[in-house]
Amino acid sequence: MNAATITKKKPEYVWEPNRPTFGDAAAIGAELDRIARKHGVAGLKAVAPEDVARAVEADPARYPALHAAIFEAVSNDEAIARFRVDRVRRIIGSLRVSIIDNGERKLFIPRVSLPVEGKRRYVPVPMAARDKQLREAMVRDCVTTLEGWQRRLRELRQADARPEILAFLEALDEAIVRGRTAAKPGDVPRLTASAS
Repeated sequence: MNAATITKKKPEYVWEPNRPTFGDAAAIGAELDRIARKHGVAGLKAVAPEDVARAVEADPARYPALHAAIFEAVSNDEAIARFRVDRVRRIIGSLRVSIIDNGERKLFIPRVSLPVEGKRRYVPVPMAARDKQLREAMVRDCVTTLEGWQRRLRELRQADARPEILAFLEALDEAIVRGRTAAKPGDVPRLTASAS
């Protein structure tokens, strides 16, 4: 086979369909890669959002696409309002109800984010479970989340077929099957397979 007939296209950054966009995806992706190479953890190119924000703020000329997406997209008043809303989401999302059952502490999510009157609102779980429309909305959200993870897993399989990645994905598949066929409510599937 002629080497010229084998074309391996270099991956390119794009925005996920039906999601917000923040400027030139290719430029932002390249800048994130540069930051990850410079500030990444232990050669993994893993970088925290805080590291990205600090790097961009410290050297906006080196990361113009990220700077525009992060700092210039909104006014200070808008940024403060968005920060507060995001903070409230994180606070509500971190809250749990603690119940002692037979001497064992169990944590439960007290509220779930659902569409109510055209807007996402946090609804107490017992209330959402009692109301047919809210219960159906919870199920739709769960299914949408699961479909998103399944799509990501398919994309990962297509993008990286190394044995250790495939072993990880196989273990996830097995955990999902065990979760679907759990003997009783509350059983938690464990990820036990190892990459060999």
